[in-house]
Amino acid sequence: APEERAWRQNHWRPSRMGAQASRPEQFVLVPPLFERQHVDVERFTRLPFSPDSDLFRKRQLGRLFEDYLVSGFSAEAVLSSKQSPHSTIIARFQNPQPEDGFGDLNGRGVFRFQPRPRSVPYTFGQLAIDTGQGEANLSGCWKVPQCNAFLSASHPISKASNFQDTRLGVAYSTSNLLVGGETRPLRDALPTDCYVAFGRQDLKAAVQCRADLSGAAGKIAPSWTYGVFYSPGGSDDATRGSMCTAVEVHDGRELELRVKQRMVVRRRVKNPLEDAGAVGITNVIDAGFVVKTPLGGSTAEQSMKMALQWQVNKNVCIKGSASLDDVAGSLAFKSWWDPCVTVAVSSRFNYRTKVGGLGFTLNVENIGRTLFARAAKEGFTIQTQESAASQHEVQEGLGERPTYEDGAGRGPREVEGHGML
Repeated sequence: APEERAWRQNHWRPSRMGAQASRPEQFVLVPPLFERQHVDVERFTRLPFSPDSDLFRKRQLGRLFEDYLVSGFSAEAVLSSKQSPHSTIIARFQNPQPEDGFGDLNGRGVFRFQPRPRSVPYTFGQLAIDTGQGEANLSGCWKVPQCNAFLSASHPISKASNFQDTRLGVAYSTSNLLVGGETRPLRDALPTDCYVAFGRQDLKAAVQCRADLSGAAGKIAPSWTYGVFYSPGGSDDATRGSMCTAVEVHDGRELELRVKQRMVVRRRVKNPLEDAGAVGITNVIDAGFVVKTPLGGSTAEQSMKMALQWQVNKNVCIKGSASLDDVAGSLAFKSWWDPCVTVAVSSRFNYRTKVGGLGFTLNVENIGRTLFARAAKEGFTIQTQESAASQHEVQEGLGERPTYEDGAGRGPREVEGHGML
């Protein structure tokens, strides 16, 4: 029957002895990414050049340098009830110097409420308490109905806080434009930040001006920060290979260059515990570096750091970083329970002070989408955890590593990495 002939073509192949042999169905494993996709709820409450802003992918690059590379003890829990997704609880504990016991242990707790977390995630109210600084803060953001305008506010409520740090902000966003401002109205100087950003996914530019609207003569003393962002292809999808570059000038005193690249590749599976039909697995490799140098007569110091992260499979991730002062490495393990649990051990050594240290990280979370990264190669168009392998990839997974003539008459030589899934 035609169905039987088609089945034999897909599941049977001639053996080396010329006989017909049965083989299991071959497939390529596509493990989920270590980082889950979270909606940046506070995106319209931040300034474009703040460390937590993701306008120029600064937040993503910060996670590459910081996640699982902390010194001492660090724990974080991000939890939300499935029955009541309006509320989210975030708890963080950190003890940067475990050799001194737990005397330096400090924590931060956040309770966030969103009336419509799925349809309008940027409308929220939250209470944050930081034991390290002895501060408590109320903040929130409101999206104007039928309009892409956002109003935000933040007010300290603890005795240790400075009540003059009350902030009011406004932002308006379209597909190609972002404008807004933030001010602290209770301060005598009335410090105010105004910004505008424009462009597309592949090319963006932003300008931010900070001024104190005070003084005996009522003059404005502005400081300017501006930057340009470029990403070939313009993809903001974490599941695809991409590269982005950002250049920023801060107040005419410091030039900063940031580069981050994500590579989605395939390699062959050599795990005896894996299914016999698994001929390949997708790996995700992230690399990035940051360089800062002073401009003009600035006294700022030069700095440079770089990091590399390799997700081996769905449970193991290896990371390393190096700077002008120290070097660090970590090994992380993740379980895909509900909630997910991540455990990481790290080590850091400062070769200027000759001081080293160990770190331990524990993360628990049950919010965010699970993403699967698929390498750009013909024969794979459906984004699932397992998919049928193409004939070319099956041959590569079953055969020997290829060789090539090196052109110098020395015969064939193995090519490291060539032909890997």
